[in-house]
Amino acid sequence: MDNIKRYLISLCFCAVFSALIMMLAPKGSHKKMLGFVVNGFFLLAIVSPISKGLSLTMPDVKPADTNHWESNLTEEIELLTRQKTEEGLAKALAEELRALDVEAKKISVNVDTTGESSISISKILIVLDRKYALSEIKIADAVMQNYRIQPRIVFE
Repeated sequence: MDNIKRYLISLCFCAVFSALIMMLAPKGSHKKMLGFVVNGFFLLAIVSPISKGLSLTMPDVKPADTNHWESNLTEEIELLTRQKTEEGLAKALAEELRALDVEAKKISVNVDTTGESSISISKILIVLDRKYALSEIKIADAVMQNYRIQPRIVFE
């Protein structure tokens, strides 16, 4: 009986707390999102004693070889990280070149992941129209200043 009393008191506390939060919330889309979170909190307060009463344990299953899967997953993550980093750097470099009134035909950025959390730019290739040949030094200096690597600039 004491457990039921504590459960009902905590449920009342959660209801009052939820109501106060909703009253203090600003109007608009944030209030809807906050309402979703508060309702989830209240639902968890209702369900938590029920879930404690149920014994939901998983059987003890050990996979045969997880090292193979782990190494494949690590390689995939490194590959995706490298690809997305290269794409992001190429887009950022294209924006910087547009600020200099230079439109690149192609930008290629190669990065190395040489450690657990280390990424470094190993090569930058910029393909430009021949009309930008006189601006080569200005372009190279801007890239060198922002990326600290000498770009290879090719004119077509």
